[in-house]
Formats: sequence, structure tokens, C-alpha cells
Amino acid sequence: MELNFIYSDGGRSNYFKGEAGDCVVRAITHATGEDYKVIYDTLFDLNKNYIAKKNTKLSKQMKSRTREKGGSPRSGNYKKIYHDYLLKNNWNGYHFVSLDQKKELNLMSLQIKVT
Repeated sequence: MELNFIYSDGGRSNYFKGEAGDCVVRAITHATGEDYKVIYDTLFDLNKNYIAKKNTKLSKQMKSRTREKGGSPRSGNYKKIYHDYLLKNNWNGYHFVSLDQKKELNLMSLQIKVT
């Protein structure tokens, strides 16, 4: 079986120009079929809320990065925020450890209800 590479920016070019560190937004867009801007706006709001409400090492790190992009998902995303978002949107997390205990694999899967 041959796999062909298909380039896709997940719909980012419909809203923004240039390159970005938005791989999480693009991955969620591809996996869910949602519009890029919907996912982008949701993660942007979650980033801003996390920065405003939390006093953690992560929130301080995010605050230091907000001077450039204001918490934009285009400047990177943090697992704490997007992982919670995925779980709240019917995704399940799976954690696998290999037999030699040196390699770990984390997977997320979408639970789709069929009626």
C-alpha cells in the first residue's frame, strides 16, 4: 500500500498569511473536520482564560509570550489547555508504555456516537 502526501494547512490560509506554530490547531481541524477559525478562536479564548485565572508556572510562561502574540494559538499551544479541550469534546486519552519501559506513546481518539 502506497501512502501519498497531501499538503494541507488545515484552512489557515483562509484567515492568515505566512507560517505559524499552530500545529495543534491544524491537527484538531483535520481530525474533527471543524473550520480552522472555530478551533483557533476556541483555543485562543482558552489560552487567555488560563493566563487570566491561573497563577502557575505555565501561566507565567504564557504571559511572557503574550507580549508578542497575546496568547495566540499561532505562537504555540500547551498540552494542559488543548488536552482539556479535547477531553471536553468527547475525545479519550490513551497512554501506552512499551515493554522495555523506555518508550511511551500517548494517543487521543474521538468517540463518535452513532444513532
